[in-house]
Amino acid sequence: MAVTKDVQHIITDKYYSLNTLFGVAAGTEITVHNLSFNVMKLSISATQPLVDDDNWLLLYPTQPAIITAGEAEVWVYGAGDINIQEA
Repeated sequence: MAVTKDVQHIITDKYYSLNTLFGVAAGTEITVHNLSFNVMKLSISATQPLVDDDNWLLLYPTQPAIITAGEAEVWVYGAGDINIQEA
């Protein structure tokens, strides 16, 4: 059964670790939901990406992103509300 975590509000100044924000171990399968009206950047990396890195995916407000089990830490950059579901 999926476990939905509380909504977190982030601001655009750096990449934020979703694993740290939501208390989920890296490598856990999660679904990421962008609850804002803004497009955000999503990155999977063992270390915090730099703001100008170009290794990211776009996270649209209406399209959740599924991060499969075994991936590195999940990072998000943008402004707005976000939440995750654990598989």
